[in-house]
Amino acid sequence: MTEAQAGLLVLLAIPVLWALMWWGWRRRARRQQDLPAPPLAPQDPGPALLGPREGVYVSSTTSGDWLDRVVAHGLGRRSACDVAVFDAGVSVAREGEDVLWLPADRLLRVRRERGMAGKYVDREGLVVITWLLGPGDELELDTGLRLRHGDDADALVTALAELLARGPARGPAGADGGHERDARGPGEHETDEGREGGQR
Repeated sequence: MTEAQAGLLVLLAIPVLWALMWWGWRRRARRQQDLPAPPLAPQDPGPALLGPREGVYVSSTTSGDWLDRVVAHGLGRRSACDVAVFDAGVSVAREGEDVLWLPADRLLRVRRERGMAGKYVDREGLVVITWLLGPGDELELDTGLRLRHGDDADALVTALAELLARGPARGPAGADGGHERDARGPGEHETDEGREGGQR
């Protein structure tokens, strides 16, 4: 095979790959069309625990499976965002999408990770928030955020840990039938051995 022939094959393969990616995205969207939409942000979210911080909304996946990207309701599109933490929950104002609102009573855990859904960074640069979507307790999502500055990522984890600590513990065997709430601070991250479904 000549160099020209090889180049032609590459050019022909590019639209095929794009078509396969588009088809996979559409198929996933159809499969997830019955997922409930995230709640609307309240007009008054209460006092701010952390003012807006610039970053990138990476994606949301089903908890424990970082390859199972959630694309319904615009949750699969990476975009620039501003993240803020309030008494009532977390606001992720995404560019070109509706504000993603994570109510405080639906938050489960926060941790730092190196990657998710095809995005990998150094030194556990992603802040991953685990939360419950919908009215029940059966659907846990992981939402990954990449803050522009490392100090902002630490501040976000600290604010989220404070918010989690304010609510009652919700253990899997507790009387309220909820889920465990993890209030780790920025220096108390899970080890590689303790992660479930993480990408190393």
